[in-house]
Amino acid sequence: MTKNILNNMKEQMTPSDELLDRLTTALEAEDAQPSGSDSAETAGSVVASGSAAVSGTSGLPSPVPSARIDVPGSVRPLRQKKRRYVWGIAAAAAVMVLVVVGVTAALGSQFLDDLIDTALGGRSGNTTIDLSPTYEGPSGNKMTIKPVSAESYAEIYQTIDGFSYTSSYGGDIAYDTVEPLGTEDSVAGAEVMQSAPASGSESAKELGSSSVAPEISADSGSSVASSDYSTTNTQVEGIDEGDIVKTDGDYIYAVSRGDLVIFTATGADTTEVFRASVADLDNLQTVYELYISDSTLAVIVQSYAWYEDGKRAGGNSYYYQGDSLTKVLLFNVKDPANAILVGEYAGSGYYNTSRLNDGVLYFVTNYSLQSDVVEDDPATYVPLRGVNGVYECLPVEDICILPQVNSPTYTVINSIDLGSRQFIDSSSALGGTETVYMSDDNLYLGSSVYEDVALEPYRESVYTVTEYRSGSNTHIIRVSADKGNLDITAETSIPGTLLNQFSLDEYQGNLRVATTDQSYGYKVYLDEELDIESYKYDDNQPSSALFVLDPDLEVVGSITGLAEDERIYSVRFTGKVGYVVTYRQMDPLFAVDLSNPRVPKIMSELKIPGFSTYLHPFSEGRLFGIGHAAVGSSTGNVKLSMFDTSNPYDVTELSTKELDIYYTSALDDHKTVLIDAEHDLIAFPGEDSYLVYGYTDKKGFYLKAELPLDDDDAWGGRNTRGFYVDNYLYVYSMTRLNVYDLNTFAKVKTLKVNDAPERSDGKQYIE
Repeated sequence: MTKNILNNMKEQMTPSDELLDRLTTALEAEDAQPSGSDSAETAGSVVASGSAAVSGTSGLPSPVPSARIDVPGSVRPLRQKKRRYVWGIAAAAAVMVLVVVGVTAALGSQFLDDLIDTALGGRSGNTTIDLSPTYEGPSGNKMTIKPVSAESYAEIYQTIDGFSYTSSYGGDIAYDTVEPLGTEDSVAGAEVMQSAPASGSESAKELGSSSVAPEISADSGSSVASSDYSTTNTQVEGIDEGDIVKTDGDYIYAVSRGDLVIFTATGADTTEVFRASVADLDNLQTVYELYISDSTLAVIVQSYAWYEDGKRAGGNSYYYQGDSLTKVLLFNVKDPANAILVGEYAGSGYYNTSRLNDGVLYFVTNYSLQSDVVEDDPATYVPLRGVNGVYECLPVEDICILPQVNSPTYTVINSIDLGSRQFIDSSSALGGTETVYMSDDNLYLGSSVYEDVALEPYRESVYTVTEYRSGSNTHIIRVSADKGNLDITAETSIPGTLLNQFSLDEYQGNLRVATTDQSYGYKVYLDEELDIESYKYDDNQPSSALFVLDPDLEVVGSITGLAEDERIYSVRFTGKVGYVVTYRQMDPLFAVDLSNPRVPKIMSELKIPGFSTYLHPFSEGRLFGIGHAAVGSSTGNVKLSMFDTSNPYDVTELSTKELDIYYTSALDDHKTVLIDAEHDLIAFPGEDSYLVYGYTDKKGFYLKAELPLDDDDAWGGRNTRGFYVDNYLYVYSMTRLNVYDLNTFAKVKTLKVNDAPERSDGKQYIE
């Protein structure tokens, strides 16, 4: 909430000559309106309102308010949304009455009523002052902006004002504007193009002709697969993560370059039944990931809104500028062979990541301002959200300003109920996010913040000495995610940086965090008489640490100096135990007892050559690791390890296997790994093949199959996935789908998905 609300309101409401002129002009404009023109649904009008709901033809349902979670006083207070300060509103109203009483006689009593209504969120049927008009992109493409009110965004504007944020592109390149998906009544003209006839289909599917209403109930009862099938490898059980391919046991849903493709999951009889273009690669659109939830398929696409003359509300007209936009396209796949596009949900920013929890999709973006901002137009510096091509500014109560903001970048979270196919809520923080972790109840956003802190100067001989400590801290925000209702509830900073999402884990209300601290110190010696500065740098080395934070994000337990002169390479938390791998020349795998969050203890330290970059619980008492072997002080080939964790505090290494490859995408992308102890599968892409291993304590790791990948599939294996349905193993890439017998690994079917684009050397690769 706005700090010192009464003082701010008093400052903002003290009438200056300029303000009086503006308000008089607004009143005259209001008086000039014909009767009935104050309707919120008047074509082309934009109504300033304190409500988060979108009225009229926007098609955006009102966000469902979330329960307020009070943050104890020990945590720095945040501007939390949906907090209703009754006393603040009453006092603010009183201040406004006192301040403007002298102006009322000149401007009329109606103006005072409207002014108070505007400050308190607006009253149904009352005309409010429009300070952010609808702006129009190329080809007459109107993007309707509905702000709360310009004054409500003043603190946001002042926070970002002064940053250098203009991003410019060569003016000799022409870009098309991403047009909205459609109106409330139709998705005609959507980016989803006409689909080509799929193999075995009777005719092309014309998505652009399908009608859609902004509020759509999910179809009851989709076919429930009775198959035995694998799912995307995720961090938290029950919380799905997006991927380039999904299966429900009956069908396979995949994205390839700009296409959505659906296959039957029928082994040797697998066929393509649906295809549609969902992204225009030529205009810098990218299809990222998808989800399947009952009869709803969600496809995540990133695109750009380009402006013909390079201008967006004051932008530099000499350059082309664009705003990133992440879209979620929802398809009704009750009949997957006849998938129907039923809605488009969008939010400003580059796609970061997403999660699906209990039927609610949360997608996170980073939105950096890329055009000049205009104080009276929040659309130029506030993230947008939209449904079916109708956009609005995020309401001010949905935006949190962090204590330290290093750039004009927002982290934006939007939530959608995939069951009812309805937008639920939005939340945003002014400050970018790198790492996202989700528990059953919360989203945690982690970002690195570089700080150069000067201590109090002191005298040493003829010098004035100032000591500095430089390095990156991790800033963590907790967002309550209760059935899609979002509320930023706490924030904190801890020393060091995160490796990835596995560095964070919530257990019994406490957050465990593993970081690597690579900060350093130096001293500046100033000889004031000679005006000469000299520097002395400390011999600092990286070190690792583990912190336990309570529900208020206060540190209650920690282990610092976990491994001096080493950084973290992998982390895995399993209940009361945390496993941390650090590395310099040896691979210490630390087992940490976290049963008492206030007194975490290192119980064992296993030192072996090499290191693991990914850890995965394999079966009861077994922990799988994949990483690199060590060759002297250098890294060697890919190495598989199986650790005995039957005594979680005395870990031993049972088996290792060094492979004849140096790289696999499994080293840094857990989604490329297929692990299933029940089916004795440890599978991942190699450098030019898909590798399938098995493991037993008696035999150790053994190769079950080495399935060749075509040249255009094998480019690092990053876009290769393996999964099984019943007795078949499917290996999917962006160019083809290969089907194998899961028992013999004989290939039974190959389906071409897409041609790979060409590289500059004439070879092909996967985007």
